[in-house]
Amino acid sequence: VSAAMGVCEAVGCWEEALDLLSNFTSMNLEGNIVAYNVAMAACGSQEQWRLALSLMEHLLEHGPQPSIITYNSLIASCGRAQEWQRALALLAEVEESQLQTTAVSYNAALSACEKSARWPQAVLIFANLEK
Repeated sequence: VSAAMGVCEAVGCWEEALDLLSNFTSMNLEGNIVAYNVAMAACGSQEQWRLALSLMEHLLEHGPQPSIITYNSLIASCGRAQEWQRALALLAEVEESQLQTTAVSYNAALSACEKSARWPQAVLIFANLEK
């Protein structure tokens, strides 16, 4: 299922990716984090960031546990939508969690600041990296 969803993401078919995920979970098969990550990336790449956020809410309530890839994808989705505050809030969640931030995490957050012309916030991110 994840591979088919990946094809949907690659060609910009976020609705089909969500349908596959829905079918997967409706058959009482537990969705794995890879399937959710692909669905969220498909939504985010097509500016459906609100859908990606709702998938994250579902994960937090029902599992499986989000991974750093989940968060990075969502931070990037929010950044593309110029939702820089949400992107930075998600980065803060990761920093406060047991997950390990990556260069991708910070790059996505910096990109969110750049797209929204929020240079002071970008400088703060860089300052925190040096600590």
